[in-house]
Amino acid sequence: MNNILFAIRQFYKRVYKNRYGLFRKYPWITLFTLLIFLFLVIIFSIGIGSVSISWLDSLKVILKNVWVFNDVVVDERFNKIIWEIRLPRVLSAALIGASLAISGAIFQALFRNHLADPYLIGASGGAALAGVLLLTSSIPSFIFGINIFPLVAFLGSFLAVLLAFFISQKTLTGNLSGLLLAGIAISAFTGSLTSLVMLTSEPDIKPVFSWLLGGLSNTSWKAFLGVLPFFSVGTLLIILLSRLLNVLSLSTNEAINLGVDIKKFRIIFIVIASFLTASAIALSGPIGFIGLISPHISRMILGTDNRIVVVTSLLIGALLLVSADLIARTIINPATLPVGIIVAFVGVPFFIYLLIKAKNRNYT
Repeated sequence: MNNILFAIRQFYKRVYKNRYGLFRKYPWITLFTLLIFLFLVIIFSIGIGSVSISWLDSLKVILKNVWVFNDVVVDERFNKIIWEIRLPRVLSAALIGASLAISGAIFQALFRNHLADPYLIGASGGAALAGVLLLTSSIPSFIFGINIFPLVAFLGSFLAVLLAFFISQKTLTGNLSGLLLAGIAISAFTGSLTSLVMLTSEPDIKPVFSWLLGGLSNTSWKAFLGVLPFFSVGTLLIILLSRLLNVLSLSTNEAINLGVDIKKFRIIFIVIASFLTASAIALSGPIGFIGLISPHISRMILGTDNRIVVVTSLLIGALLLVSADLIARTIINPATLPVGIIVAFVGVPFFIYLLIKAKNRNYT
């Protein structure tokens, strides 16, 4: 009997130890599976709401509007609901989730700290402050047909990270841990300034408050297409440079010995991550924890190679936020919750779980 129990125990340990071995051996198959699953979730999501629409009718609406299938017969009511309301919202959720997830993967690799994300480093707080300043001013978000919101948010995000970097260089540590601590301080400071701007602004602050909670109610094709180029450029640059993230994840001496200009590429990655964070915030307002959770799930399944982590995090982040938005739209139907609230319900327990695990792992 003892031999049988010993054999079962050894088999369990072997299976548990190699439970992700297949995924890591064939990462591109895993990525393709995630992409297909994301597509199916999007099709399912746009059919769910106060008016239920079958997945087949949802596909017909997309085909009629995207490709040259003008002869496809669709219900005009379904066409309006899917094409003008739900699809831009769901695609915006996917883009926002992907942007925040990539930013989180960059910051975690760059700072060699698995608890880092766009919020802890100050990028999100700076972008939110800049966004609130624009929303409460008389300046229009579109000038000559160009959406300036992402540019304004990027400026706030970059300045906040730059200030955190400057402060960290003046501290006793002067290293990445100092930058992370400075980022937390900057996040608190920008949060206070954001509240002050809202309290002293003359316009109705309800839309601004809804935006700060992470809402997707006001998304549209115009807003989505206005941010898409910024997201595309940032994502392409990160994918092309992702190999260097593996080098920057090493110790400083090892990276220098490999001939990498550490300061130069750190600034480049911080700029790109701030750019992606700003793109996401311009669409929805601040949404937490996506940038923290997605890279962790990616590394858990596929390992620590940042070339794979970046792309996988993109898909996982998009999948998480599309799913969270579906819950936000349907949990108290016909009313809609800000998606940031739904994400926080999942993100806070996950963050606590990471803090507990950090006791036995080298996260810093």
